[in-house]
Amino acid sequence: MNGYAQDFYGGSHSKLTLLSSTNGTFEVNDLYGFWSYYTTNNGATNCGPPIDYALVNGGGLRQDFSLGYLTWDSINQVVWHVVNNLPPAPAGLTATPGNGQITLQWNAVPTATSYKVYTSISSNSSYALNTTVVGPPNYTDAPLNNSTPCFYEVSAVNSYGEGPVSTPANATPQAIIGNLPNPWQDVDIGSVNLSGSAGYSAGGGKFNVYGCGADTGATADAFNFLYQPINGDGIVIARVKSLSSTDAWAKTGVMIRESLSTNAIYAMTVLTPSNGVRMQYRVLTGGGSTDVAGPAAAAPYWLKLSRTGSNFTTSVSSDGTNYVQVGTTNLVMGTNALVGLPVCSHNTNVLNTTIFDNVTVTPQVAPAWLTTSPSNAQVSLVWPATIGVAAYDIKRSLVSGGPYAILPNGVNTTNYSDGTASNGTMFYYVVTAANNAGEGPVSVEAGALPAAPPQISAQPQPQTVNQGGSVQFNSTASSLVTMTCQWQFNGTAIAGAQLTNLTIANVQPGNIGNYAAVFNNYGGSATSAPALLMVRPFLAIGQNGVLSWSGAYTLQNATNILGPYVNLTGIASPYTNPVTTLPKQFFRLIY
Repeated sequence: MNGYAQDFYGGSHSKLTLLSSTNGTFEVNDLYGFWSYYTTNNGATNCGPPIDYALVNGGGLRQDFSLGYLTWDSINQVVWHVVNNLPPAPAGLTATPGNGQITLQWNAVPTATSYKVYTSISSNSSYALNTTVVGPPNYTDAPLNNSTPCFYEVSAVNSYGEGPVSTPANATPQAIIGNLPNPWQDVDIGSVNLSGSAGYSAGGGKFNVYGCGADTGATADAFNFLYQPINGDGIVIARVKSLSSTDAWAKTGVMIRESLSTNAIYAMTVLTPSNGVRMQYRVLTGGGSTDVAGPAAAAPYWLKLSRTGSNFTTSVSSDGTNYVQVGTTNLVMGTNALVGLPVCSHNTNVLNTTIFDNVTVTPQVAPAWLTTSPSNAQVSLVWPATIGVAAYDIKRSLVSGGPYAILPNGVNTTNYSDGTASNGTMFYYVVTAANNAGEGPVSVEAGALPAAPPQISAQPQPQTVNQGGSVQFNSTASSLVTMTCQWQFNGTAIAGAQLTNLTIANVQPGNIGNYAAVFNNYGGSATSAPALLMVRPFLAIGQNGVLSWSGAYTLQNATNILGPYVNLTGIASPYTNPVTTLPKQFFRLIY
């Protein structure tokens, strides 16, 4: 073996020579200082720092280094095995902005013992170490300045060293972000240098949308899109309350788009900082875009886009009431499309911030779900709120699938109680959302069967049993729907007593009291009449006439078996009769 050694602490290289060999092992000089380079008959190779010290210790058949390992089976047969044990770059890095913070997440690397997070102020600047993460693959960077972009890379570290960095991700923290109401979603379309985002403020009914991108138009688009699905014809209206002047041709407005593809068919109405209102559309997927000039205008300003079949029409208004048409076009677009609010900075180095309010989409997306809770001659309905809704219409049918009759319309809450539902009749409900542009599609249907409380058909009967014996109470009831039974003792539920019969073994004085069965269904409850359980006590007479008993009983005595009996006060079991002058006495216990 010929090789070179570099001193562990640096310094010159020295020749490695074979010193001795025994049974396939060998020793070389100065190996403790072996650091990163050596030469074999396979040529020069970078092996990295040693992981163990088999050679240093003068034995073994394998020496591990960070980038591979040496094996040998004879004096002159040494083989280098290249193994890159460094961890790979973490995949799936995402950056999610918040208020004064950014949350990073990435896929775990199986061999990693830690991760290094690097930060930069731009995609073209150098990255500096931000922190080291030990544990789950996530990190929240805070506090940060809102509206300032941050760029991130992440690498994995294990015992062999640090691996390559991930694909970069960026985000910009904002004061108003997230909290998007169902069914709104936010996405960047096309290649954007800065990741966009969106937030919703319920108090003011405002959407803040932050978007980058070179442009919307030509054959491909790059912008941020706050959107929801729409099926068939519809109208989207929004007031641009304000927009930042990132470029004279920055664009923000309303859009109906066939898909999230960068070259999809679309139509939109937009407002620009310096070039007024524009109508833009793309007729063919991947084709060029057409631009139609509208009136000169500035925020705040109302924009409207409507679709009827293949016809798309742009209108604008300064007051939200009186609209002026800008243009119309015919597009062959799929029935299932996307509608929403596009924002493009027309400057890839900054985000455009646009505030929208008075946003309505019609047809409204149906409420995402509907639940019913039947009770006695009543059905309660609950559904989630849908943004931009002025009111909800509740509809009911006796047949699944309709036709449905309107109960009330114009309900401005997300719940309703139908007090006209007859017990024993199955009802089917749907809810629709409506605003000033019309009524949306129906929700998923939900059925309900109102029912009266159970009716008791057999009452439990009072019973008296001997102490130590057993007793059984029975009660039955009828119900249109599933019911439950729960026995009570003196008004308190008995654990585990849910059958229509109740058996008590080894009855003792502590079991004396009232027993009742409570039957429940979702229509209400019914409680049986109480049944009194009495226990005949056991009075024992022992040697020398000593009386004993258990329970809270009163001992009485008499000189005649028929009485009269007199209470004996201040005594307890066991009891010895102090009276010995009478020829005979009779004793009994009463409760």
